[in-house]
Amino acid sequence: MAKLVQIHINQTDYDQLKSSRFNLCCALKVNDVYSVACLGTFDYLPSARFSWLPTYQVFGTNFFNAGAQAVVETNPVDIDIGQRATMDAAGVLTAEDVGSSGVITFQNNYGPIHPGLIGTSAGPDGVQRQLPIHVERDAADTGFVWLTPVNVVQIWFQLGATTAMMLSPDKTIPGTIVMHSISSIVEIDLTHRDTASVQYQNGAWSTIASG
Repeated sequence: MAKLVQIHINQTDYDQLKSSRFNLCCALKVNDVYSVACLGTFDYLPSARFSWLPTYQVFGTNFFNAGAQAVVETNPVDIDIGQRATMDAAGVLTAEDVGSSGVITFQNNYGPIHPGLIGTSAGPDGVQRQLPIHVERDAADTGFVWLTPVNVVQIWFQLGATTAMMLSPDKTIPGTIVMHSISSIVEIDLTHRDTASVQYQNGAWSTIASG
């Protein structure tokens, strides 16, 4: 089942965001953190939307650098919650069902690597894309890593932020982006529902009650 957030931007705020070249950004929560912006676009209107599906791929990459683009450096493999992705000594990934509920298991037989997840999401243009949504900030040595994606998203506006950009904990890009270049952030939990609506007005977010 797809999850959908409708985003409404007050016209005055919208005019200010556009004139200052702020991008609309979204990130999905994995392992209780937001590590990759799965959306960073200037192509949005006062009424925009972001949606995602619970479909994933596992991959590995050699680096995590906040502000850089996440790069898929291994073969990606389709994975479901409860399955295990195994990276062999040659760096090749395969997936199998191991019956582990609630998590995706990454078994690393290769050496230091940053496990990552690809998700399926759609921005304001409504086009579904498979893009990185998570990269572990610390390289994992041989052994097991558990990846837990949840249906929780953060939305914000930021200068210079692009799709697939790896995030520092405060969302800024080290060395180039200062705190005034990022808006306030809203977190939306769709664990027990499929849709939500939020409003951005006077530089602050609020939730619009359904019904």
